[in-house]
Amino acid sequence: MNAPFIIGAYAAKPQERSAQEEFYQLLDEAEWVSGLEIPYMAKGLQDDPEWFAAQLGDSFTTNVLTPIPGTMSFVGDTSWGIASVDDDGRQAALGFLRNAADAMKGINDRLGRQFFTYLALHTAPRSGGNVHALLKSLEELLSWEIDGAKLTIEHCDAFSTERIISKGFLELCDEIVAAKEFGGKVGVSINWGRSAIEGQGADLPLVHVENAARAGVLEGLIFSGAHNVANDWGPEWEDAHVGLKEFVPESLMTPELVDTAASAAREAGVHYLGAKTTILPAPSNTERMAMLKRIAESAGAL
Repeated sequence: MNAPFIIGAYAAKPQERSAQEEFYQLLDEAEWVSGLEIPYMAKGLQDDPEWFAAQLGDSFTTNVLTPIPGTMSFVGDTSWGIASVDDDGRQAALGFLRNAADAMKGINDRLGRQFFTYLALHTAPRSGGNVHALLKSLEELLSWEIDGAKLTIEHCDAFSTERIISKGFLELCDEIVAAKEFGGKVGVSINWGRSAIEGQGADLPLVHVENAARAGVLEGLIFSGAHNVANDWGPEWEDAHVGLKEFVPESLMTPELVDTAASAAREAGVHYLGAKTTILPAPSNTERMAMLKRIAESAGAL
């Protein structure tokens, strides 16, 4: 099965505005790119909505809003999150997601079409959450009008006191249980790098893909690398979205591992694949596209 391939352009884009405009144009023209993963920060979209909407070509048909940057700005409050047992903290997280949904609608309205097809969810708080609180939040979220976008729980590394954590949210098994309660209205997506961080190695991402697939809730799979030694991207096991090993020697993510995970996901009927890698400032846009295309090739998306 062919699945749309999306790009987390916000991680890969250059710093200069004119170069960013060129980068979005190149992505729009690339036949293998079907859309974008777009960040939502603590107080809004990363970029000015008017400028950003102007970069969004008609070829971007599968697009995910990811509120993980904003979520991480709030998790210092251990009561905050959609899986929080503290109802005030849970409602605060839902309020944040209401703002994110409004931003999605704002872009849709500017473009005159449904641009956003998915709203990603992240099961904060960092420790102390549970599946019962998550179910309450999902029930409320499903009552919202968000222009037809589907909810997908993006798994992040689960909380542990025995290893380095980056996000530290719910276990995948709890997220799967919650998603299954809603009869296909909520999916689960896997981020290769975050699962590698949780497993402290390269084996767990495939296990997570297989577990979500077996449960019938696998929605997406994003290829973002992980590193077990400090490098230019940050300390060991930081969720820094490093690229393939051939571009970042410290990365655990190889083309062979991408191929294996993508093949398992496609066999299970995954609805989108993608790549989110941080590319340091030096490369040209042509080089950036080549690095991303190599992941798409490895995932069988070309």
